[in-house]
Amino acid sequence: MLALSLVVAVAANLFASTVCAQNYTEAQLKYYDANTGLCGIGIDQWFQYEPERNQFSTAFPLLFMLSELSLNSKEDTTAELYKNLNLRSEDEVVNVNQAVNTNLNTKNEVYQSTLILNAYTDIDSPFSETFIQNFAKVFNGTVKNIDYSNDAVATIRDSLQSDSGNDIEIALKDGDINKDTGIILTAYTNIYFPWGEASDSYRPYKQIDISFTALDGTQSNKQAWYSEGAGKYAEIENLGIKVFQFSLKPGLTVVLGTSLNDNNDLSGAFNKLRDPATLAYILTQTESKYLKLAVPIELTMRDSRDYIPEVKRAGLLTELFEKNFDGFDTVYDNKSGYISYMLSHTRLEFEQPTEEQAASVVAEPDFIFDKPYFFLVLDQFNTPAFIGLITN
Repeated sequence: MLALSLVVAVAANLFASTVCAQNYTEAQLKYYDANTGLCGIGIDQWFQYEPERNQFSTAFPLLFMLSELSLNSKEDTTAELYKNLNLRSEDEVVNVNQAVNTNLNTKNEVYQSTLILNAYTDIDSPFSETFIQNFAKVFNGTVKNIDYSNDAVATIRDSLQSDSGNDIEIALKDGDINKDTGIILTAYTNIYFPWGEASDSYRPYKQIDISFTALDGTQSNKQAWYSEGAGKYAEIENLGIKVFQFSLKPGLTVVLGTSLNDNNDLSGAFNKLRDPATLAYILTQTESKYLKLAVPIELTMRDSRDYIPEVKRAGLLTELFEKNFDGFDTVYDNKSGYISYMLSHTRLEFEQPTEEQAASVVAEPDFIFDKPYFFLVLDQFNTPAFIGLITN
């Protein structure tokens, strides 16, 4: 459904030779394609199965989880995981994920980001030293052996609340964990985006009242952010969408898309977004335009989800989640295991406008997002760091 502004020069720090650096860059870009594909699957799945729920997500924690599992799996399972990661070897998995994970724990002028990864298992089936070392080395992650029969949901909830500063709702409910539960992987991602400083850069200014028509046809009064600045625009008839694109900071772009006509059905475009080439095509269609938009969106958003239902519905890696799965050989000592939950908890925050900024403009939008739309936050390689769907 999260490698923001990755710098190609990172490769030079990881490899001794120019040739190896070039190979790493190729692997990195292929990994980004895997992320784009999973993001496309995510929004297609949301529209099919949860169309009434506003939501956003990032696929990078899922890629991290699959990458960690690939380092502890048997040959056939490893090959299948590599295929979904779009990588070819253990060296590529380690080096790409170390770079991406480092970049997702950073603070600079473009964004401020934190990613915390945990793995849980029952105390009667402790993780092996190999798994623990891989998880710490590649992802700076922490493994926790807990008692699945003794209020394990509360234990995980307390841990995630500690990571997030009591900022999230856990994607588990009481009774979801028992002695038959397998491995539980969790990720907490917290990212803050400041807006551009230039006078002509796109940014929000003030809230205005609009009427919004939800996916089910109901209308309601909403507050939307009036935003304006330099950007791009396209009407793409073969996808049935109109697209608005603007820059937050150098190397960080937002894309907003909604239906081209009064029909709110975005499912055709979403289905095509499962192919990474679709996003690349969309970006080639946009042309420069000064944008004056009214967008109903919270500048602070939270999302909690389990990736497994989306992955299974897409027909990916379903055997990993079955109790009799035996494709891991170093997750535990002398036994295999399976995955029960892959939980992602995310907080995404954009800089709030000041009162002075709000007073500096007259809100007269050229376009109002008064019906369902999707958004993507893209890094410098035009890889989706976050995707969102606003239907209600």
